[in-house]
Amino acid sequence: MTGFGAGEAPSSKGRLVVEARSVNHRFLEVRVKLPREMVDHQVFVEQLVRQRLSRGRIDVVAHCEGAESAPVTLDRARAIAVLREFQSVADALGLAGPVPLSLLANVPDLFVQATDRDPEAARAPLREAVDRALDDLNRARLVEGAHLAADLAKRLAAVGALIAAVTARAEGMAGRHRARFRERLARLLDGAQVDGARLEQELALVVDQADVSEELTRVACHRAQLGRLVEAAEPVGRRLDFLLQEMAREVNTIGAKATEAEVTLAVVELKSEIERMREQAQNIE
Repeated sequence: MTGFGAGEAPSSKGRLVVEARSVNHRFLEVRVKLPREMVDHQVFVEQLVRQRLSRGRIDVVAHCEGAESAPVTLDRARAIAVLREFQSVADALGLAGPVPLSLLANVPDLFVQATDRDPEAARAPLREAVDRALDDLNRARLVEGAHLAADLAKRLAAVGALIAAVTARAEGMAGRHRARFRERLARLLDGAQVDGARLEQELALVVDQADVSEELTRVACHRAQLGRLVEAAEPVGRRLDFLLQEMAREVNTIGAKATEAEVTLAVVELKSEIERMREQAQNIE
């Protein structure tokens, strides 16, 4: 499902703004882009998104606006350890004199902000901004979901009418198939004597192969389940996808067993409607 959401929260570095974008995808794929100083929290943000969403390709981008100069401190323990290592190398090489402090200028991340020492202090505004962005995103997705639900309900009604038509026609299809088989066999035998018991066994096999009552029962059951899922409030995309896949399989079996043009035509229309619903269901959370 598609949508856009934005959220913000005050932080020690200014105003933290988070934008979340969602596009259709069969599975859940989360991509997070954070400012350099917050890159350590990328997995944290991804987990927040996965707790709220279950389907779609989600892009989350965060940036700071109106950032103020935050006080920084020297990581003294790290600086001392680095200088000692440099001095150890100098001593091993027999270089005279102390190691110059200017070497520390080439060591990254020696100066840190207060929040960098406290991950939770940085995560609190990040969590707040992400939650607001996802709330906004979900509102947009709910609007789209309502339209998709209306479309699916309309197509389910059409599927119900087609199932009823196939059921009505299929009720006597096996008997009509038996009668046609007898007529053809009579023309082929042209008065020749055959074993009546064996003939009835073969007829029973042929008629059984043309019986679609079980498949129609399962299709009607799947349609009823789909109707309940369309009205559900929780995420149902994967269940919709599965039921439509099973419904398509049963309809294919009906088409393979069909011995009359009217049933075959109705099956073709059924397959078309189911395929359209499957395309929609793959985008529904």
